[in-house]
Amino acid sequence: MNPHARFVVPITLLALVSACASAAPNPKPASQPSTWQPDGKAAPKPDEPKAEAAATPAALPKSDAAAGEAPKSAGAAVQTEAVVANVAGRPVYMSELLVQWMYSDSLQVLQQLDDLALGRLFLAEGTRLGVKIPPDLVTETSDRIIKAMEAEIARKNSQSQRPAMTLDKYVDTVLGLDPIRYRERLRDDALRQLLGERVMRAWLLAQPHANIRIIVVNSEDDMKSAQADLAAGTAFEDVARKRSKDPSAKDGGSITPIVKAETPLGKLAFETAVGSVGGPIHDSGAWLFLKIEERPDPIGGDWAVLGPAVEKNLQDRPVDNLEVKQWKTAMLQRYEVSFQPFLRIVGQGSN
Repeated sequence: MNPHARFVVPITLLALVSACASAAPNPKPASQPSTWQPDGKAAPKPDEPKAEAAATPAALPKSDAAAGEAPKSAGAAVQTEAVVANVAGRPVYMSELLVQWMYSDSLQVLQQLDDLALGRLFLAEGTRLGVKIPPDLVTETSDRIIKAMEAEIARKNSQSQRPAMTLDKYVDTVLGLDPIRYRERLRDDALRQLLGERVMRAWLLAQPHANIRIIVVNSEDDMKSAQADLAAGTAFEDVARKRSKDPSAKDGGSITPIVKAETPLGKLAFETAVGSVGGPIHDSGAWLFLKIEERPDPIGGDWAVLGPAVEKNLQDRPVDNLEVKQWKTAMLQRYEVSFQPFLRIVGQGSN
């Protein structure tokens, strides 16, 4: 696996919020400034109002800076709202732009909002744990992101037989943005990535979890074939490479550690003895076997204790989508996340 692979968010916070409620390109989203370090304040708790706001660095963008008066109905209180344009002597307000954008591309709008919320959760957890990220690591990651973008620009220009173009020229002439500020945002994006990887892995290592391999097949016949291979003594990882339909097949079925949870996989991972094979279980239209490689003891403590273990662990395995999903589910139990203010602005939220 590529140790520098970036995790991709497979499920939005909005979807998880909805699920919990029922059961219980554009510029990158804002993130920590590159000089951010924990301020030592106590972690925000669900019953402490405005705790997250107290932990937000001043360098993060302030919401809704007043730039004009919003339209108001008779008898309504006067409110201020950002003006994004003036046309024929009349202002165009931020809410109008958001409504327009929402109805033309709601999936992208909600993904951008989700990214902003994810960055705030990274910040809350980073502050709670006291995460420290060396500036040199931020610079290295930022430089790698920039080099990848420059390589992609060069590839596209070569395909289109256009003249070579630097990143700064591309940002200026194609995106219409300030190259200096764009590079600052890329550095912030690098810090956001590094912070996210560390708070997610710290959470995982602090939970009861099992290191496992899996075999996933789509039919009962394939399940019986895998079962026969295992009964004949074929190594679990070899059966996974031969028969599993999961992307982990190429790695012998090795996946992100599974935390103890009230899910079929989360239960089976703790009902099966270390070194043994569990299953098959039928879940989400597929048959699944797992083998328990190890159930390490959870690691407790602040970043002074967790940090070295997290850094070593990240070198062995990058964060992937399954880990992101597990972490998000846990964070929605720890922090309040609501998109209702935005949804009300665009006429979709409840009053």
